[in-house]
Amino acid sequence: MKNKQLMELIRNKEARVGVIGLGQAGLPCAMLLANQGYKVTGFDIDRAKVDMLSKGKSYLDDVTNDELAKLIKTKRFQAKDSMATLGSTDVKLISVPTLLTNQEEPDLSAVEAVSKKIVKYLSKPSLILVESTVYPGATEAIVKKQLDDNGFKLGKDYFLAYSPSRIDPGNKEWRLRKVPKLVGGFTDDCLDLATVLYKNVVAEVIQTSSIKIAETTKLFENSFRAVNIAFVDRFRAVCQAMDMNIWEIIELAKTKPYGFTPFYPGPGVGGDCIPIDPLYVAWKAREHGMRANFIELAQRIIDTMPRQVVGRLYDLLNENRKSINNSKILLIGAAFKKDNSSTKNSPIEPIIDLLSQRKAKISFHDPYVNNLNVNGFEMKSTALNARTLKNQDAVLVITDHSNIDYGLIAKESKLVYDTRNALAKFSSPHIHT
Repeated sequence: MKNKQLMELIRNKEARVGVIGLGQAGLPCAMLLANQGYKVTGFDIDRAKVDMLSKGKSYLDDVTNDELAKLIKTKRFQAKDSMATLGSTDVKLISVPTLLTNQEEPDLSAVEAVSKKIVKYLSKPSLILVESTVYPGATEAIVKKQLDDNGFKLGKDYFLAYSPSRIDPGNKEWRLRKVPKLVGGFTDDCLDLATVLYKNVVAEVIQTSSIKIAETTKLFENSFRAVNIAFVDRFRAVCQAMDMNIWEIIELAKTKPYGFTPFYPGPGVGGDCIPIDPLYVAWKAREHGMRANFIELAQRIIDTMPRQVVGRLYDLLNENRKSINNSKILLIGAAFKKDNSSTKNSPIEPIIDLLSQRKAKISFHDPYVNNLNVNGFEMKSTALNARTLKNQDAVLVITDHSNIDYGLIAKESKLVYDTRNALAKFSSPHIHT
């Protein structure tokens, strides 16, 4: 180890950690590090977020106000909107959003901007960790290149490693501390430093043979999910055409003790991963003269899922001799996943757009989401009661939150299209899946 002092600081939890990006992945990561004994400074350009955190107020379901307040009180965590103090940190962890351009190519501008800030404030040997999802080779092409071009030496001035974020918002069983952590480093020293840090905070650390392998594993995981989500959506459509219940078929297939992994139909996908990560693979494949046709097809299918849902609702209303035009439609759930409040890339947005184009009268109910803004269209969550339900021409279940009264929906609604099988135990001709 060329920098024994940095290793000892990390091993003894005396290293100061800077987490750059306090979003869905960054803030829980900062909380984990602070809870396990490190002093953490979280950096974010969103002043409103920083102000909330400084007052002990969390904006994420996975971080409680009590947990946050305790860490602030014990001086284990602080939030800043300026990176001027980044130079005082020994570990700099990048957890900023990575997006797509309008041409569906990787947009890593946030990683590039943070890399420039690290160059500006790097004043002592530091471990730099990238947790943002990137395409294979991006850590080297962006972060390492920025440091090297400005005269910093790998193994002397900085040590660089990649560890993909593996967070499942709202998952109470698989908290960050329990999820195995993959780590790849540019050198053995880089890998050793990162491994010691993560072993101090998570139950299991798995070393990869290279940074590219670590980067690509994250993309493989989410591409696997995307392809299977698309597959089960098309299988659902086939089953609907033959008047068969896809949900029963999946449950029966699950009885096979090997060779089957269940995936479930839905109205679409949301969050930061599935809508984006597979397209990084497709883009990188094209760079190498190949086409990831299967992945590209899966993404096209996923993109059409909200339209398929609206088309199915249109047909169901027609069967009831009701036009979708001017129909009152209540959407159940706005969040992109169960028992969570995040509406990031939620399928409710394209569904509302499509229903609005057909002149439907739309309302929504979500116990976790009070307000919704879709293309300037402001909505407030409506109360779920018998009167509300009786006043609707159709109810569309988008998110299957645990704390929704599905019995009431089954009893009082004229027509229910349940995209999540949330009303499975209620059998009635007016409930459709």
